[in-house]
Amino acid sequence: MTQKSAIFGAFGAVILIGGIFLLTQWVKPVYAVVVAFGIYILYMTGCLYFVSQETNI
Repeated sequence: MTQKSAIFGAFGAVILIGGIFLLTQWVKPVYAVVVAFGIYILYMTGCLYFVSQETNI
């Protein structure tokens, strides 16, 4: 479970930094940070739901 959380967290950091980088080309940097942070929160909320689901195989 810890490994799964670490992978999602690392990918979340890439999403946040990449989102800020890409969005600054279209909008002002302040808005890019706010939008990228919103996308990051949505991603991490989805990951929280996914990680909390236990699969018994």
